[in-house]
Amino acid sequence: MTPSKTSKVIDREFYETELDEALRLYDPSNPVCRYYHLSRKERVEGVCRELLTGTGALTNGRVVADVGCGTGSYFPVLSRFADRVTGVEIARPKARAVQERYGRARVRIVVGSATEIPLSDARYDLVLCSEVIEHFPNPQRVLSEVFRITKPGGYVVISTPVRYDVGTFLRAVTGRRNRASRRLKVPDQHGNYSYFAPHDLATQFAALGAKLLNFAVVPRIHFPGLARLLRTGLVSPELLLRLGEQLPHIGAFVDLGAFGIFVTRRIA
Repeated sequence: MTPSKTSKVIDREFYETELDEALRLYDPSNPVCRYYHLSRKERVEGVCRELLTGTGALTNGRVVADVGCGTGSYFPVLSRFADRVTGVEIARPKARAVQERYGRARVRIVVGSATEIPLSDARYDLVLCSEVIEHFPNPQRVLSEVFRITKPGGYVVISTPVRYDVGTFLRAVTGRRNRASRRLKVPDQHGNYSYFAPHDLATQFAALGAKLLNFAVVPRIHFPGLARLLRTGLVSPELLLRLGEQLPHIGAFVDLGAFGIFVTRRIA
């Protein structure tokens, strides 16, 4: 389904005025960024590195796409270990920034929407889609496009905020997983339409001919008001990350955290 012209204009205008991710999300001097976004970025980079170089890594080629690549935060790692990297970004200033920073023979950038990716079918061995699907009222359209450009047998890595509220926590305590994602009619202050239940996304992956291979949440400790505590220095990112590693990784507790990182493989 082709998105309306109005939605394209709104998306492009909004994202073209955003700050560079290096300042907005990944500034090491900001304790909130260091705890939430840098921990997520480091885990996603590790997952991609392992898929490209580790045991059982891709052997028939390492052609990678980063859908919704922004200003290319993941390009240093992807371009180091992949044979070719293509970034897809709707905001033209961000696309230009990527080309200026990383433009070389093995790296290219194309301007386009994640709901209508301007890339060929079944072309990529690894597709990364980080912090993208939650920004669309119909995330299934993005997922469908992401798996369309992935080769059969290829991998898709997705990171996205996961649902974590009182109900989710109480279900986890009683050993039950939350099966329903939280959907919003209008985006919240983060620009998110959805906070996903991992079980719900796994079901959507299966419907698109993909198998969920691995799932993790980062960081583990997350609750309303935590960002304020980090900013005031009442708690440190390092302490919270260490404590989070001690939380149980079994049963429904594996769903609890700020961001979910999903590793899937297209099987059809």
